[in-house]
Amino acid sequence: MKFKNLIFLTGILLPVSSVFGQYAEDALRFSQIDHGATARFRGMGSAQIALGGDISSLNSNPAGLGLFTRSELTFTPQYSTNSLSSQYLSSSSNSNSGKAGISQLGAAFYVPMRKHQQSDDKTGWLSTNFAV
Repeated sequence: MKFKNLIFLTGILLPVSSVFGQYAEDALRFSQIDHGATARFRGMGSAQIALGGDISSLNSNPAGLGLFTRSELTFTPQYSTNSLSSQYLSSSSNSNSGKAGISQLGAAFYVPMRKHQQSDDKTGWLSTNFAV
């Protein structure tokens, strides 16, 4: 009987409280298409996620880290400009802005495993990779 009362009370009080999944600011933030990436990644139109081997793809495809065969440190500066002009009736407005920043900064570390002299270098656990 107490369980039924608890369910009934929960059903009454739950709709009363306000629950928000997203705010208006989140809609603006997630609609932006300016994601940080290396120049190589941007040069391919950000279509290299499935290939891996580039530090920019680690956010979407961590399995791409397995393609690194040497350690790598990357730094990609960025400068973007925006220009906007509008006209309404007899008035017009122009706006130009520029923004400099760091598009991408990261490091991938390749650590080869030590093997015995007579062991096969093509099979088994060959290396460990991690990235920041």
